[in-house]
Amino acid sequence: MSTSKVTELIPVTMAQVDGPVAHDLNDIRSSFVNNLSAGHQRVNSLKIAQATVNFIRKIIALEKYENIEDLLEVLRSHLRYVNSLAPTELVVRNVFLIAMKLAREENTRALIGVDKEVGNPYDSLNTLWKAEEDSNASATGKKMKKGLAAAIKEILSELETSRELITSRTDVLQLNDTVLTYGVNSSPTLRLFLENARRTIKMRQILSVTSTLEDPLCPDFASSISLRDVAGAMPDATKVLLPVSVVFPDGSCLMPAGSLSIAHAAARHAVPVYGVAAFYKIAPYFSADAAAAVNAQGSVGLPVKLADSLRNRVILSPIFDIVPAHLLSLYISNSGAVLPSHIYRLISDYYHPEDLAEEL
Repeated sequence: MSTSKVTELIPVTMAQVDGPVAHDLNDIRSSFVNNLSAGHQRVNSLKIAQATVNFIRKIIALEKYENIEDLLEVLRSHLRYVNSLAPTELVVRNVFLIAMKLAREENTRALIGVDKEVGNPYDSLNTLWKAEEDSNASATGKKMKKGLAAAIKEILSELETSRELITSRTDVLQLNDTVLTYGVNSSPTLRLFLENARRTIKMRQILSVTSTLEDPLCPDFASSISLRDVAGAMPDATKVLLPVSVVFPDGSCLMPAGSLSIAHAAARHAVPVYGVAAFYKIAPYFSADAAAAVNAQGSVGLPVKLADSLRNRVILSPIFDIVPAHLLSLYISNSGAVLPSHIYRLISDYYHPEDLAEEL
C-alpha cells in the first residue's frame, strides 16, 4: 500500500496540533485538547495517536526535569489534565503510558551504556539481585534528552507503519467469502484493508452496514444494507469485520455504536467476528475513563417541529458499544492475528507496571 494512498484517507482535523510551536507549553496543551474536542464527529484514532506523540515530543523538549522521576511526574501531570477534559479519548492515555515506558528504558540505557542490553532475560540471579539495589538510580535530564528524541521518533515510525501492516494481513479472508462490515467510512484502516483484500482475493460480496440505504459514503466496492437488515443478511455472511476503538485486557473492546447487535447476530449464526485494531488501541486496564467512554453521547439532530415538544426529554445517542470477548473470534493487529483471550500478554510489551500502578 503506497504512503500517498494511506495519507489521502487521514482526516486533517488534528493538523493544527503540529502547527507553529507556541512559546508557552500551556498554549500548546490547550490547542491539543481543543482539537480533540473540536466538532461533533470523532477524529480517527491514528490521527489522535500521532498528535499525542507530537504533543509529548514538545513536553520533553520544553519542560524542565532533572531525572527520570521528574520527567514521569511531568508526563503524568499533563496526562491528568488532558484526561480531565477529554476522558473518552483512551488512545491519548495509552500513548502517554507507552512513552513513559520508553522513557524508563532510555534512563536505563543512559545509566548502563548503549552497548549493554536492557533487561537481558539471560542474566544470572546474582546479577538481577544486585541490579535491584540500583533500581532507584537515574540519569540526568540532559543525558536522556537525545535518547528520548530517538524514542519518540520510534513511536511515530511504528504508528506510520501500523496501518500498512494491518492492511497486509488479508490472509484471514478466503476465496468466495461474503464479508459483512460496519463503520467503513469512519475507519480508514478498515477501508484500506478491504481494498487491499479485493486486489488479492476474489470475494463473493462485501456488505457494508450503513445508517441509510441511500448513504452516499458507502464504498463503491460494497453493497449497502441498513442496520435493521443485518439479522436477515447474516446467514449469507461468512466473515464479519468491525473497527475497534479500544481493546481491554480481558479481550472485550469498544466499537462504534451498533456493533454489539451485529456481533450478537453473528454469534447466533456462528459467523466469526474479526476486530481491526492497532497496538496503540490496547488499553492496559479497564478504568472509570473507559466507563465514561462507553456512556459518551453524540449530538442528536431533531426536526424543528419536534425540538420544542421534546425540550424536557433526554435522548440517548451513544457513540460506542462495549463488545464482550466471547463475541469476537480474532483481533487483526499490526503484529498479527491475536485471540481475545491472549490480549493481556501484549500489555507488558507496551506498558510498565509501575506506571500502571500510579494511574490506578
